[in-house]
Amino acid sequence: MSIDWLREPPNGALTGVLRCWRPALYSLRAAPLPVALRLARCYLHLASLMMPRRRRRTVRSLELAGYDAEHLEKSVIRSTARVYAAFARLNDLTAEQVPAWIRVEGEEHYWEAKARGRGVVLASGHIGNWELGAYACALLGKQLSLVVRPYPDEAYEAWAALCRMGSGNRLIAQSGAALKIRAALRRNETVAMLIDANVPPPADLEVDFLGARVRASTALARLAARTGATVLPIFVPWSEEHQRYTLCFHPPFPIAGVAGEDTRRLYALLESQVRRHPDQWFWIFDPCWAWPYDEALRPGRPSPVLQSTRGGVE
Repeated sequence: MSIDWLREPPNGALTGVLRCWRPALYSLRAAPLPVALRLARCYLHLASLMMPRRRRRTVRSLELAGYDAEHLEKSVIRSTARVYAAFARLNDLTAEQVPAWIRVEGEEHYWEAKARGRGVVLASGHIGNWELGAYACALLGKQLSLVVRPYPDEAYEAWAALCRMGSGNRLIAQSGAALKIRAALRRNETVAMLIDANVPPPADLEVDFLGARVRASTALARLAARTGATVLPIFVPWSEEHQRYTLCFHPPFPIAGVAGEDTRRLYALLESQVRRHPDQWFWIFDPCWAWPYDEALRPGRPSPVLQSTRGGVE
């Protein structure tokens, strides 16, 4: 293996990170869970040293949102370590083991939406453990079609796809997804989308989010309005009280049919969830928002539109 994975990848590229995480994820899967959690924290600390530019962007994003980055950073790493330790062993999870990892709230909203027969759109974000939540849904009888953006590393993408589909979920590639999503909703299926990733130009909307203006897509709102599908916000935060994740189905989100306004209200709901669990949003290393330039926060500069390293809904 070449040593170029030690170099920090340029803005918008994840290849260097993924080359580092592939062997790390295998070790997290092999280790007992308490050891895997400690290993994951060590790997994350190491990654922060290997990628100082991304760490700076994460710190600046936290500061822009009004948080003490130094105080919150350790909590962010603990939360992210839990996500990776669980992701590494997703395919080992069985339906009988789900209650030990995750508890479900608001399940009645899901079944009521399914009973309408118009399809269900689960709108979520990179909060808590979205990967575990989607996997557990299928194990509990709620098969999903996940709208995903492929990773640049093909080997990692293949492994991630196997992990995501291991419980019976299906994947819909983001590129050209609209027709497939419509077809799934017409069959009264459930489609899950993560909305907290900026889209590259030309985006059809800019919204206020965590102290900045971010590029957003109105695709979810437009699809829901055209198909009559029920939109259910869903989040999977870690609960210190229960020492496991909570898969929370929120009541149906009202779609008024004005795509821009509906999207802004969705982002406002998402921001309220991030504010409730600021250490559990995926700020670190490949944050869902990131500055286009390191000098973006120079004194006197207006708040810039945020450029995502993900480039779309994942």
